[in-house]
Amino acid sequence: MILAGDIDAKTAEPLIKKYFGPVKAPLVTREKTPVLRDKFNQRLEMKLPHIQTPQISWNYILPPYNELSGFVYDYDALAQYLGSGQTSALYRTLVDEQKAALSVSASFSYVSRSNARFSLSMIPADNVSVDDAQKAMSEALKQAIIQLNADKLISVKKKMLADSVYVRDNPADSANLVGYLLATGFSLEHLQNYETDVEKITLAGVKNAYREVFYNSSEVIGILLPATMEKK
Repeated sequence: MILAGDIDAKTAEPLIKKYFGPVKAPLVTREKTPVLRDKFNQRLEMKLPHIQTPQISWNYILPPYNELSGFVYDYDALAQYLGSGQTSALYRTLVDEQKAALSVSASFSYVSRSNARFSLSMIPADNVSVDDAQKAMSEALKQAIIQLNADKLISVKKKMLADSVYVRDNPADSANLVGYLLATGFSLEHLQNYETDVEKITLAGVKNAYREVFYNSSEVIGILLPATMEKK
């Protein structure tokens, strides 16, 4: 149990015993989560009546965080640089400059008992076909990693540290994060050492992470289309 708010352990303990003490814990057997080892590529398309605009996602299946070829936060920094907000590399290229997309984002998820995952998502602009959107994304990725330099990486690291401050300042977010880490086998040191670990991110490490994600991992492309739309 994780508690957050204006309360100390001395006050919380009798309340926990009063309200949760009588509740019998269920017998839970945790099955080992399988880890995907074989490399594969897959493309899935689906049409749904409530979808108004095409959506494209790219999911890259990586080894568990402790088996990655590089430092785990290099992958996190890559996601931040590529698609975290309106100042990110992909957003500036695809949305602001080329007008090829309405939105674009990137994320990296590694807090898991199984594989880590790197994801991209994109909503193409109204006049851009799904095929052209995928080509635009491919070119934008190549351009982004070429343009990544030491100064841009410093900005990315500053943003990562600033975002962590906002999480810690919100008791509910902090409690959810701590609970999630503990439930998936991580220790509190993982959270406590975050600032030090972010400073260890290197330009070479981020570029190596890029190569592992986009050239050496399994890829699943998902395309959502409106029910009445034919893919161009």
